[in-house]
Amino acid sequence: MEKESVVERLIEAGYTTNFTLDKDCLYCSNTCNTYMLTSFDVDQETGFTEDGVIKKIRAVSSQEYGVKGYYSF
Repeated sequence: MEKESVVERLIEAGYTTNFTLDKDCLYCSNTCNTYMLTSFDVDQETGFTEDGVIKKIRAVSSQEYGVKGYYSF
């Protein structure tokens, strides 16, 4: 499965924030907010192929921050 397909499904499911993993934090470039990774639950983890390399994407949510999103690693 390709990354675009995975992201489309996650957005349809309400995981709309595209995060960047930065050490022990999640960063949102759209809002310039940084969130503690420990404040999020991993709701789903899916593999995808990018440039022939298998990577993973995580769907995460935080009740504390009231946000749902995803990041790849």
